[in-house]
Amino acid sequence: MFARVVFLPALLAIGSVSAQAQIPPGYRAVPISSGEYWDLNARLNNQGQIVFERWNTARRLFEAWFWEDGLLSPLAVDDTDNRLPDINDDGVIVWSRAIGPPGPWGPTYEIVILREGQLTRLTDDGWDDYGPRINNLGHITWYKVTTFVENPYTSEIMFFDGTTMRQITNDTPVPRSSQSPAINEFDQIVWTRYDDSQPVWQAAIMMYDSGVITQISPDWALQQNVELNNLCQVVWEISTGGGQRGIRAWEAGTTILLTDWGGWPHINDAGDIVFYRWYPVELSYQAWLYRSGQYHQITFDHENDNLPTDINEFGEFVYTSGTPGHKGVIYVARLAPGDLDADGDVDLGDFTIFQLCFGGSAAPPAATCPLGMNADLDGDGDVDLADFVIFQQNFTGSR
Repeated sequence: MFARVVFLPALLAIGSVSAQAQIPPGYRAVPISSGEYWDLNARLNNQGQIVFERWNTARRLFEAWFWEDGLLSPLAVDDTDNRLPDINDDGVIVWSRAIGPPGPWGPTYEIVILREGQLTRLTDDGWDDYGPRINNLGHITWYKVTTFVENPYTSEIMFFDGTTMRQITNDTPVPRSSQSPAINEFDQIVWTRYDDSQPVWQAAIMMYDSGVITQISPDWALQQNVELNNLCQVVWEISTGGGQRGIRAWEAGTTILLTDWGGWPHINDAGDIVFYRWYPVELSYQAWLYRSGQYHQITFDHENDNLPTDINEFGEFVYTSGTPGHKGVIYVARLAPGDLDADGDVDLGDFTIFQLCFGGSAAPPAATCPLGMNADLDGDGDVDLADFVIFQQNFTGSR
């Protein structure tokens, strides 16, 4: 799946968020939040539900938020820091909440679970439990900080299988620091293992699979931010020198440098990867998509940083856009079949376009069909009554 390809910028259909965002055909850009606050680390499931953390400058606190079908609501907006939420396809949400015993800087972060409106607490141990990730089995991984000093900084990877909680690393005695795990549907877990004892930190990429821990990176280097999919294809970022980063990809024991320009990758089962590229002249991060062996630039707005943070199995993804202190979340969502004007519904406006494209069976679309429009909803090369049936089934009316 991972083949080294030549850098190929591609121009895609213009999105609705900005003239400087080019959204893939069949998708539309949906603003989730306004950018009034600093919204970070958005996560997306396969149901189109989104969670993210928000730094509220006025309150000097992190808040956790949830979005679904145009409705944005707080998971927790109180006098407690709530950080790094994640969500699975059942809508179960986990995050780190500062409600533990007192530590040097305040209450420690503990893992909480929100399931069907009930909030429960998973950890309560006086150490910071941070960055939880949950799969569709309801199994959770996170990292536990095991020292309160920065030198040496140590932490361990934890795993909860729905019944039993256990520590799967033993880095504290070394000392090393294992952080920021990701988990797939087969309980394979990957993470970054840091060595801060060197003048410049080094790290290895690790994997836990069926009770066995393996180093999958070929070396210790300036590398981090690792993700994996359900095919056990793994991607992470690595320093390529000169302040730039590249993306490494691992599969079945083989590691390649996928690109020497990019960082913070996220991958789905189709092998689609969203990531950022740093522009040192413009001093901005821009969002990119790797799909079917080609690279597509998504954002071009160098006045803002645009950072992808997740991608789902439908190729939908989320990114944050803005300047430090003022970032909103953008959701790049699939268009419903028949949403020909890409406004989020299938209504009479779309029907007008459909009529212009109707050419009948075994014939090309009508000459009146707008340039670039695809009303062939069943993909058989024509626009006929079979496509109209699909259009009717998806008709929503204006909303």
